[in-house]
Amino acid sequence: MEKSEVFDVPQLRSKLQSLIAGTGFYPAELEALFPRILNEIVLLWGKPELDIYLNGLMVTERTDRQGFPDAVASEIFRLSTIHGAFGLSQGQFASGWAGVNEAHL
Repeated sequence: MEKSEVFDVPQLRSKLQSLIAGTGFYPAELEALFPRILNEIVLLWGKPELDIYLNGLMVTERTDRQGFPDAVASEIFRLSTIHGAFGLSQGQFASGWAGVNEAHL
């Protein structure tokens, strides 16, 4: 990310709050520390590409990554879970909890 990259955080907050309304959750740490990631999540919400993006954030094969602070990692996982719970995840990239309500499983 370039240092000059600026995001309209209040607009992103408003948009994401409307997308995840009713969950009682908002990723405040993610917003504060990683607005570029927040922007990408808002842009991809409801699309299969979000599952791929979030999965790439949570699990990487790159050894030069130090990982996210615990609070941010938890928020990313929770957003992934919410996306799946809203029925927006697709196929193999669905949350690990997808289908948990299916009795035959």
